[in-house]
This record gives sequence, C-alpha cells and structure tokens, in this order.
Amino acid sequence: MIDTGTLDLRGTRTVPFSQTINFRGMDFTGAAAIGVVLQRWDAPTATIALPAGPSAGATGVTIGAPFTAGGVVHTPVTIFISLADMLSIPDAAEAGGDLELVWYLTIEPLGGLKARYLEGTFYIGGPQSGHGSPSPTLVTIEDTTVTVTVGGSDATEPLAIENSDEPGSLRSKITSPAR
Repeated sequence: MIDTGTLDLRGTRTVPFSQTINFRGMDFTGAAAIGVVLQRWDAPTATIALPAGPSAGATGVTIGAPFTAGGVVHTPVTIFISLADMLSIPDAAEAGGDLELVWYLTIEPLGGLKARYLEGTFYIGGPQSGHGSPSPTLVTIEDTTVTVTVGGSDATEPLAIENSDEPGSLRSKITSPAR
C-alpha cells in the first residue's frame, strides 16, 4: 500500500481544466482511475465527479499508455474538467477571490488494491485569475518517497510536496502523510 501524495491544483472557472500527471516507476496498464472534487473533505456529494475513461472532451480521468524513459516505466494520467463543469462551480464567497475546494485521485491497478494516490487543495480562480496549472506534473511514488516535477524543477522528499502557484517552481511546504 502506498502513502497518499499531496498535490495542489489550480484552475480558472472560465476555461476547461486539464492536468497530466506522469507516475514514474508505475505501469497502470489495465488500471482504473477515478477522482472527485469536493467542497470540503466531509461533503456528502461531489462538486465534480471524475469518472474513469471519459469520451473525448468529457470530464474525467484518463490513463495513458505507459512509456519507458531512462529505463524506468512512466504512466501518464490526465484529469480533465470540461468548460460546462468548470462554469458550474460556485463563485468564491468574496468577489474576485479564489475558491478553495479539495480533490483526490484513486487508482486500482490491474490485480491490485484500490488506493488514494494523490489529494490536495483545488484552487478555482474567477475569470480574471491566472491561467491555472501550467504544465504536466511528474509524480514519483516509491515506498513513501514522492518526487514532484513541475515545469522542469523537481524535488524528492520522504513526505508529500505541494506544487506552487507559480509556473516552473516548487513551494517548500511539506506535509506528513497520516500514519
């Protein structure tokens, strides 16, 4: 069983959201992945459900074809939220402010156990906010070590690392997974 990594996401209410996460050292051939966006962790229903394998342009989670780089297998997993679903997200309490939701991603490898691989805060900006998550994210989960690469910068820690709101950089906020 893996420990859950922490990865914050940022989207803009007026454009579709797309984030590709490359899992290094993991072959998810035949796996099922689903996710959910919630108003808070104890919310009784999802704000946005992210079903497995959506059709093109539909909200959901898609597992791409594994590839090998540097002798290590990688599997890309893409989270996509359509414009209609982004527009359905409620406005922030304060005009012009960001809305803070939460999200998580579960993956059930073929013949394996379903586990929550990633979770975090999902910041939703209004129409005048920045461009959202700017680039693919590389997440390496090996035992309890998580490596996150955003825009070419990477860091490896025995705990969870959160990506920053600034393109190409990492915030040094580190959180310990629950034990």
